[in-house]
Amino acid sequence: MTVLNRGDIGRTTRQFTANGATSVVVPMPEANVNSVYAFGLRTVGGTPGGAPYVFAVNPGVSITVRAVAGDTSVYNVAALS
Repeated sequence: MTVLNRGDIGRTTRQFTANGATSVVVPMPEANVNSVYAFGLRTVGGTPGGAPYVFAVNPGVSITVRAVAGDTSVYNVAALS
């Protein structure tokens, strides 16, 4: 079992804006195919219709996320390894 210490998540949190039409690449050096990614809504924009999701992982570089059409909200994403 992995135990997270206070502050572990903050070091791996990134922010992105859904663009309402296409995938968004989020720079994330800690990206790993074995990580779990947690999303949080920061600011509502457009028409949110559910949580964004990870579409692709480029290990050690970035993740590609997708959201529903029309969603231009700002989200936080944390990588939990």
